[in-house]
Formats: sequence, C-alpha cells, structure tokens
Amino acid sequence: MALARQSPAFGAVRDVKAERVRPLEHKDMDVPPANFEGADLTSATLQQADLRRANLKGANMESADLRMADLRGANLTGANLTSADLRLADLRDANFEAAVLVSADMRGACISGINLRGAVMTSVDMRGARMVHSAPADVQVAMSPSQARTDTPDDPMWVVEDDVW
Repeated sequence: MALARQSPAFGAVRDVKAERVRPLEHKDMDVPPANFEGADLTSATLQQADLRRANLKGANMESADLRMADLRGANLTGANLTSADLRLADLRDANFEAAVLVSADMRGACISGINLRGAVMTSVDMRGARMVHSAPADVQVAMSPSQARTDTPDDPMWVVEDDVW
C-alpha cells in the first residue's frame, strides 16, 4: 500500500512511497518534560536519555544506568538512586533534595547548581565531578575542605579530588 498525502496547493493526492522522509528535528522545539513521578525504574537503561526538566520525584531508580543522560533541571526529590550509574551525566540545576544516592557513581558528572539538601550520600564516587562556570557554594552538601578544591580564578571549574564522599 502506497503512502499518499494531499497537496495543500492543489488538493491532489500524490504518492510519497518513493520520497525520502526526513527524521523529525527537534533541537529548537519546546518538548514538554517527562513525568515519571513515583515510577519504578529499577535497573532501567537510560544511557544518553534526554530527561531535561523531567519529574522523577519519588522514582525508584535503583541500579539505573544513566550514563551521559541529560538531567538538566530535573526534579529528583526523594528519588532512590542507590547504586545508580550517573557517570558523565549532565546534572546542572537538578534537584536531588532528600534523594538517596548510596553507592551512586557520579564520576565526571556536571553538577553545577544541583541541590543535594537532605540527600543521603554514603559511598558516592564523585571523582572528576565538575562545576562549569559556577562556584562551589552552588552545591548544597556538607563536605570537608580536603574533599574539594577550586581551580585558579582563570579556570572556574570545580573538581572533587578524593575517591568517594
């Protein structure tokens, strides 16, 4: 069965079976954020997923693979991220308030502006975590001065050096 469409100019139906169909380009579209509030995403594979501004409040994401995922501005309030893999994820401005991040792997993640107030962060690996164009005060978590350093004023990147928090 051939695909057909009506030409808006002439009202004629034409066959588009042999036409090249381009994939939808969405880089400038305002896509509504995903809503996964309270969802069970245990062991989900979400590598490189676009979860910008997603509502993941109270979601169970234990052992989820979120490597290189885009979670900018996501709401992860109260989410369970125990043993989640967040390596190289973009977490800018994400809200992790009261989230459980026990044994999470956040190596190399971008953590500019994240809220970790009340988060449980036992044995979290944050080696190489970075804050681009931001001050360390943007991260709301208690840590000792030996666990963090600020690069020179010419290089505003903040790096966590020790193995785990």
